[in-house]
Amino acid sequence: MVGRASLLVALVLASAATAQDGDPLARTDPLEVQREVARLGDDAVRSRLQEGPVHERLSAIRAVRWLTAPEAALGDLVTLAGSDDPRLAPAAAIALWRVSTSLDPRELSDREAAMEELQSAAEALATVSADESLRPDLRRLLEIALTHLRSLVE
Repeated sequence: MVGRASLLVALVLASAATAQDGDPLARTDPLEVQREVARLGDDAVRSRLQEGPVHERLSAIRAVRWLTAPEAALGDLVTLAGSDDPRLAPAAAIALWRVSTSLDPRELSDREAAMEELQSAAEALATVSADESLRPDLRRLLEIALTHLRSLVE
């Protein structure tokens, strides 16, 4: 019996390692994810938000906070947060909250961030967060994110 349990544990660990090997953003160590984001670049991570297998899109959603300009991914995150996907929508809502609450007006100015993109993301987020079919916890996260975005663009 111990042999079977050991074999099962080994198989589970091997499959997890294989999944990670195929997706550099699927690492569990935040520092490794941050390094991978720097290596891949913002555009590569953002493109993964828009298409690909769900597990890769989830990894990209989790990695957004380490982008050089995370505000550029807000529109993609809003789209995903408003989707019907039970895995992508909650992850995108959490990422929206994390990114929007961490944006600093001085850093945005230093990066010469496009305020029109922030305004556009805020408008789209207002529409998505008003959807009463969303889970209440996700709506609340989106409302908080919207408040932060509006404070940056007004």
